Amino acid sequence: PAAVSPYFRVSTSQDGHDLILAVDAFDNGATVNLTQTNARLRTPSGQTVDLVLPQTAPGRYEVRLVAPQAGSYGLDLRQPRASGGVADANGFAVPYPAELRGPTVGDSILGSLADRTGGRVLPSASQVFDTTVLTNAPRFAPFWQPFAALALLLFLVDIMLRLRHSATPRGMLRRLLPK
Repeated sequence: PAAVSPYFRVSTSQDGHDLILAVDAFDNGATVNLTQTNARLRTPSGQTVDLVLPQTAPGRYEVRLVAPQAGSYGLDLRQPRASGGVADANGFAVPYPAELRGPTVGDSILGSLADRTGGRVLPSASQVFDTTVLTNAPRFAPFWQPFAALALLLFLVDIMLRLRHSATPRGMLRRLLPK
C-alpha cells in the first residue's frame, strides 16, 4: 500500500520470502534523480536499522529486505535536495505468511475430515467459544458410585449371613465344645 506524501511514495512487493521496499521521490511533481536516499527503519520488534537506498530507475530508490518479520514498520526517509534536505515519515506493513492468514486454505479437506469423524465445521471464527455449539458434545459421567454401593451391600450381606450362621444352635455348640 502506498503512503501519501508530497515528497515520497512508498510501496512494497513480495519476492519469495523477501520484501522489495521501493521509494519514488518527487519534487514539485517531477522525479528526483541521482540523490543519496537514506532511511531509518523501525521494525515491529522495536529495533532500528539504517538503510541506504540505491537508485534503480528514474526517481525510484529500492532496497531488498531479507525475510522480514510480519508486522508494522516505520520508515523515516531523508534526501538532500537543492532547496535543502527533505525528511518524511512513512510506514508499511508486512503481512503474515499465506498459510497463517485465514481458514480458506483447506476448507474442503476440513469439511471431509469433519464428515468422517462426526464433527462439523464452524462457519465463523466467532463461534469457537460459543457454549451453545457444544450441546451435542459427548459427556462422560463417573460411574464408580453404583459399583461402590453394590460392593458395600454385598459386604453387609456377607457379614449378616456369617453372623446368622453362627447364631444357630449347631454353630453355638461348635464354638463351645473343644475340638
